[in-house]
Amino acid sequence: MPNSIQIMSLKNLIESDFPEPGWWVKNILPKRGTTIIGGDSGNKKTFLALEIAIKCSTGMRFLDIFECKKAKVLYIDEENDKSLIKSRMIKLLKGNKISEIPGLLAFAFGNQLKLNKKGKDELDKLLTTYKPNIVILDSMVRFIEGDEDKSSDVKKNTSILKFLTDKHNCSFLALHHTTKRKAGSKHSLRGSGEFSAFVDLLIMVSGTVNLKLKQEKNRYCGATEIGGFDVIDCENGGLKVISVEIDKNTKTKFEQLKEIIPLWILQKKGSEKVLFDEILRSMESKGFKKSLISKALKTISEEGILAKCGHGMYEIPKSN
Repeated sequence: MPNSIQIMSLKNLIESDFPEPGWWVKNILPKRGTTIIGGDSGNKKTFLALEIAIKCSTGMRFLDIFECKKAKVLYIDEENDKSLIKSRMIKLLKGNKISEIPGLLAFAFGNQLKLNKKGKDELDKLLTTYKPNIVILDSMVRFIEGDEDKSSDVKKNTSILKFLTDKHNCSFLALHHTTKRKAGSKHSLRGSGEFSAFVDLLIMVSGTVNLKLKQEKNRYCGATEIGGFDVIDCENGGLKVISVEIDKNTKTKFEQLKEIIPLWILQKKGSEKVLFDEILRSMESKGFKKSLISKALKTISEEGILAKCGHGMYEIPKSN
């Protein structure tokens, strides 16, 4: 049965003692609501989610900057293998110098849960039994029932998240992929715009080498840039997710390469096709590393700035 409609006069609304929205992670993860972290495949969204899970379950600061309240966390993983998460968690705990395994963090794997009627009942039981403050879904695409491009289908899924949030007074954090972009276009979540409309906070991860975090939406205190981050190897063999300061006035080497490569092809080759080895030799002579050159080529090809026209061969599309 749906809840009955409640009518309040403006006077009663203003005079009522509603608590201010609290935060599990200051200005990032509310105590009640839904946050989505969106980004391309492979840009370390899972590391961010694991970082939040660790820091909230221990009360340590997220990225060593953002205050976290100690919380009970349930990480529901439909994306990664258990052995991979185990390995990452061991290294992240080591990198954070946490010797005692957090007792407030638990994982659920391979349940094939969907945000449909059956999944709603299963999640309801799971949350009733475990009583988490924070529920992390990795990744959203695995939980969606129906067509993610249809607003009506997505609304059925988000209404279940809303029901569970209200009933269990908890916070959901979901990881979601982004669409493939054309040159100059903006990052956006894959699927219907209902995803962005529904969430309380939307945080986008951008970049391939120099990763950046930016809030695209924050219902409570206005969207802000969070800054850069990276996952580094520690001397003790662990891993640590760290904050990286980004100079907005200075282009990164990756950003420089994205501009230099197409210009070099136009100047040297015009409309002719060019081999990867030729690009590699030229860019290495300018001081860029092979791994960065390969990543830049992959990115600008996906963005439509270059076209791959054979094995190890590129050209500027005629439309450009």
